[in-house]
Order: sequence, then structure tokens, then C-alpha cells
Amino acid sequence: MCEAAVFLKRGGDDEELLLEDVCIIRPDEETGGLFLQNIFGEQRIVKATFDVANLSGHRIVLKAAN
Repeated sequence: MCEAAVFLKRGGDDEELLLEDVCIIRPDEETGGLFLQNIFGEQRIVKATFDVANLSGHRIVLKAAN
């Protein structure tokens, strides 16, 4: 399986879990953020940029936009 847990970093090293089992990440043109969707159909849009994408570790960390 290729799903990943997506975390949000808001400054410093603290990370907040946004969504588990994410299979789709794409730019959201309407908001300028990132659209996330997991295998269960749950969706989130977050204003952030990529920090680390560790696909073999099933972990993606995003940095919150200011």
C-alpha cells in the first residue's frame, strides 16, 4: 500500500497529525493550498508547503503557510 500519514508543522519541531491513509495530494487552485484525500474519502484542504515526503516510511510533513 502507498498511503501515508500527513503531518503539519506550524513552527519549531512540533507536528500535528492532519490525516491518515492519504492517497491523493494535489494543489488546490481555489485556495492556493493542498488538497488531501484518504482511502476512506475524507478530505482536507490546508495552506502549506512540502517539508519532507518519506514515501517508504509512509510519512509526509507539511509546513504551514504564513
